[in-house]
Amino acid sequence: MKPNTKIIMTALVAFIAILLMAQPKNESYTDISFTEDYSPESNYGENSFNSQAENQQPMKTMKTSRPAEGSDKIEMKKIVNPQTGKVAGYMPLPTTWNIIDGAISGPNGIVAKEYAMKVFDSAQRRPMSAQQILRQELAPSIQKAGGKIQNTFPIPGIMKYDENYSNQLYGANQTQRSFDVIGVDLIDQNGKPNFIIIRQIAYSYGYGGTWGYMTHTLECQPSEYESARDAYIYGLVNAQNNPDQIADYNRNEAMKSEQSWAAHNTKMRNNQAAFDARNRAYTTSSNAALDASMERWRTNNEISDMSMNTWKSTNASSDRMQDMTVNGIHEWENVYNTNDNSTYKVDAGYDRYFMNGQGEYFGTNDQFYQPGQDVNLNGTWNEIERKEN
Repeated sequence: MKPNTKIIMTALVAFIAILLMAQPKNESYTDISFTEDYSPESNYGENSFNSQAENQQPMKTMKTSRPAEGSDKIEMKKIVNPQTGKVAGYMPLPTTWNIIDGAISGPNGIVAKEYAMKVFDSAQRRPMSAQQILRQELAPSIQKAGGKIQNTFPIPGIMKYDENYSNQLYGANQTQRSFDVIGVDLIDQNGKPNFIIIRQIAYSYGYGGTWGYMTHTLECQPSEYESARDAYIYGLVNAQNNPDQIADYNRNEAMKSEQSWAAHNTKMRNNQAAFDARNRAYTTSSNAALDASMERWRTNNEISDMSMNTWKSTNASSDRMQDMTVNGIHEWENVYNTNDNSTYKVDAGYDRYFMNGQGEYFGTNDQFYQPGQDVNLNGTWNEIERKEN
């Protein structure tokens, strides 16, 4: 069965949304002594970022240490899933910050929000890096509104967070994954500083994939900007997951997978039983017809010759029917390679098929797809034709 990367991505996005944008009761995590003396090893600004973008402009760097707290200590804020009422995780934020009604807020007009992820099929839209998303998707709107981008910088700590979280989800080992995150300093039309985080996630499985991106925004007074931005990034990088929440999800997904396989196996058994019954009936009928033909042959050579011709035609037709039945059971269809006229059986359900010289193939419903333009493929792939029975 093909891995459903869209489900995996949706699960990852849903859990990120729960951790960062749920509606918690704003209680401190008292089981951990997490105050100004705490200094985790994680660091959100190491210069280890390798962008996927081509010909991008060099990004400025910034100080990457834990944000200065001043008189405002850091504490773990409990995050509760509004659907289940269960604790989804914890997020380190200044004590004066709160997470209420899907947004993080603090004194002096600090507001941080998260926006829903946009998801795309890689076959329909080629994945973009975070820098490409900024230039092609967001920058035109920012500039149209009178804003100006001041600086961009990588945030590998959030990339590592997304990767670690993804590794824990059921079915993640069936896919290849990549993550890309940048921060964007900008000035709005009123000269007020704003901050945007672009968070890109991509899944692929050789012959297809899914990717998407989500954004976070931070608004505050100019005097609070740098400290608020650093505190917000620090909170996202060092958010802690509730392992019970992940375990519940994985159990549910494993159960769904088992049920799907059970239904699939039942269908295959039923198809095989029906095929066996039709084959027995065909054999009985064919033998009876052959016996009758042979009897007529013994009485009259001319009639016998006609009977044999009729039997051969019937047998050929039955062979075609049997081949169609086998194809129906296994969900195959026949194709042939126009280069050497070789015949193959392939998984049914696609409008077009392509094959390389090693007999490897894949199908697609995209009428405009050209394998020569697909950077994920190597070698020569030729389109193969359906073969009528």
